[in-house]
Amino acid sequence: MLAPFVYTQLVSVMILGYVVFGDFPDGWSLVGMAIIVAAGAFIAARGRR
Repeated sequence: MLAPFVYTQLVSVMILGYVVFGDFPDGWSLVGMAIIVAAGAFIAARGRR
């Protein structure tokens, strides 16, 4: 139930880091975030069966 809040946190922290520090995540960081989101979606889909 709380997983969507974690994904929202990833996006908001990325935006905050860009606005405050002028730092945008590199490609590897974006790949890692995509893996985290995909794993969460996979687990949620598997749990509904």
